[in-house]
Amino acid sequence: MRIGLAMTSAILLLFGSTPAAGILGKDPDALARSTRIVDPEVRAAFYRTGGRLLLGKKVHLHVEAKVFRRDPEVRSTSRPGDLLVYPNRSVPLIVSTANRWWVQVRRHHNDAREFCIRGRLGVPSFDERRRVHLSVDSIKRAPGTWRYRKDE
Repeated sequence: MRIGLAMTSAILLLFGSTPAAGILGKDPDALARSTRIVDPEVRAAFYRTGGRLLLGKKVHLHVEAKVFRRDPEVRSTSRPGDLLVYPNRSVPLIVSTANRWWVQVRRHHNDAREFCIRGRLGVPSFDERRRVHLSVDSIKRAPGTWRYRKDE
């Protein structure tokens, strides 16, 4: 598959130079197909661009638990449950209170360091600034982040 000039420019914009191969392997087109935003370097690049390069895609993102300890903005909907909008760097998170995974987060947000989130990136109609938001489908405690001690 041939990479167009726009895609190459987008990769260079995301990572600042050609060392994208060092982060995403030897395939420079991996960013366009990547949906795992787990490694610190990839997360930093994702937040630097505001998620725009992956707009409309489903992603797997690790988010610090402290994000869910803040007070969210509550949006009422015509569907069951309200929408909670959590500020998260440059890509806010949208969680429905009707989401079955939400109960786990409420129960464990003080005991975990990170949560593993899966969802779709999009621009909601209510955001006047037209920022990309992550609409959360599932939330789980990230592996290896259980029993977090606050004194560490």
